[in-house]
Amino acid sequence: MITFAIVLVTYNRPQLLRYALESLRAQSYREFTVHVVDNGSDPPVDLDALPVGMDLTLTRFATNQHPSEAGEAGIRHVLAHHRDSHFLLLADDDALSPNALAVAAALFEHHPELESLGVGFTYFDHDQRAWLSSDAELARF
Repeated sequence: MITFAIVLVTYNRPQLLRYALESLRAQSYREFTVHVVDNGSDPPVDLDALPVGMDLTLTRFATNQHPSEAGEAGIRHVLAHHRDSHFLLLADDDALSPNALAVAAALFEHHPELESLGVGFTYFDHDQRAWLSSDAELARF
């Protein structure tokens, strides 16, 4: 079974964190854990206030670190606790389409020689909660 350990880095953007977690909760493929790295948010991230229905853990920095340090802390946690999982590094302003993990799992399942996978992206309007695809929509950003 293919499993994923997702590192999700956040800093002072609780609404974006919630959207990112909601996109993970909506995944059709459910074999994953999420490790949130709070990069010194004020107020700090409260796991009890986040969406339920996922295996969530938290690392918290008391002060804001360079983003790469926060990401590395999450990766170290994943490597220590989920060595047999594929890991995915996300920021709080990232959202996955509902079948993203299912597609990745199928690729890893059918191509065991793969060690990593690169993906494309589409812009997401968090205010409108919609994927942006046309040039006119993207021009707003």
